[in-house]
Amino acid sequence: MSKDPRNQDRPGGGPGEARNIERYGTALAQLGRIASMRWSGDYELTGLKVRLGVVDHFDTMVIITARHIEGAYLVAFHSANMPEEAVAGAINRFLNGSLKWRDDEYATGRARQDGQDEG
Repeated sequence: MSKDPRNQDRPGGGPGEARNIERYGTALAQLGRIASMRWSGDYELTGLKVRLGVVDHFDTMVIITARHIEGAYLVAFHSANMPEEAVAGAINRFLNGSLKWRDDEYATGRARQDGQDEG
């Protein structure tokens, strides 16, 4: 019986472990750098929420909230099968500018107002 290939990226799972630990550590260090100073890009990170999935059934989703330099509140999403991949991927996408930003209706209250109008 062969080993599950997904386990080689998990702690104690195989040769990719050291490389992945370094990658995840680097991503968390980048998050610390972003959070401890005003990011010099167009977006200021204001929040990072992790919604855990059930492994092998649902992905882990990271919800990233930010404020644009012009004042707009924005939200973006990133998901991956494993929590560490989701968090590292979200941080890396924030840094390389590949997140797809949307207006954050919850931050502005529009989502709550729309819900009250229907009731």
